[in-house]
Amino acid sequence: MKVGHITPPLPYRTDDGKDAMRIIWLKSNTPPHQANLKDDYQKIAQAALNEKKNKALDEWFLKNRGSVYLEADPQYADCKLLDAVY
Repeated sequence: MKVGHITPPLPYRTDDGKDAMRIIWLKSNTPPHQANLKDDYQKIAQAALNEKKNKALDEWFLKNRGSVYLEADPQYADCKLLDAVY
């Protein structure tokens, strides 16, 4: 894809599982480089915030898993990630 080009509508699934369409516009192209705070501060800050949120959620879950009831949808019965939870 070239800078300034727009894709046709593309199907995708949102984080909450809904089907949607998206159009992508390539505003600019950054050559490959090693991440640094000058050029990549926003991405690094967002990654750090996401890691902090995930850690807090994991800690809450471990602390409260004995007192909170979880029900997994049957379609996920074979999910190996859930084995550690149950």
